[in-house]
Amino acid sequence: MWRQVIGGLDVHSLKVAVVKQSTYCDLYSVPFSGSPAELLATSWHRTGPIGLFLGCKTQFVIVKPDPAPECRVWEEKLVYEVGSGDERGERFPLIRQKQLTVAVAADSVDWSQFDIVIAIENAVPAAVTGRYPGVIWCTMLEHHRMRPYRAYLHKPPIGYDIFLNLRMGPNPVSLFKKPHVIDFPYGLNQV
Repeated sequence: MWRQVIGGLDVHSLKVAVVKQSTYCDLYSVPFSGSPAELLATSWHRTGPIGLFLGCKTQFVIVKPDPAPECRVWEEKLVYEVGSGDERGERFPLIRQKQLTVAVAADSVDWSQFDIVIAIENAVPAAVTGRYPGVIWCTMLEHHRMRPYRAYLHKPPIGYDIFLNLRMGPNPVSLFKKPHVIDFPYGLNQV
């Protein structure tokens, strides 16, 4: 069986956490599902980076919302919900409420058990990430149109090392890519 190796490191042995706040209304809704197929079946909308669960030792964690400024990125999307009367206005508050019932506090998790943590929309506050310097802290946004996207291309948010840019392969932005930016598609299917 072919095994992907990067710089002498076997990617399949990486311990990864994919984290979202209970306020994030996409992707999986049941933390610590028994298998990637079971996890995928709990998704609200898309497959997301399911390839991480197929190719690495990956766990999914839902954390409670944190009031730290870097963790409030999700609030920018509320403008699309208020008074919309569509799925966002009616269904998303129910999704957030349901996910809150299975969420844990970010500071209650032993993040040192992971090599890499991908905290969607800065789900883990810098006060917590700073206590685990041996972990590679990554963040990604739901889409390119989000307000902080451009800023993150220049500098990662406080408490994070890497910005996963939701792209794959050469594109005009690649010409100006900084070392902290890594091509990583939202729907990663293979590692």
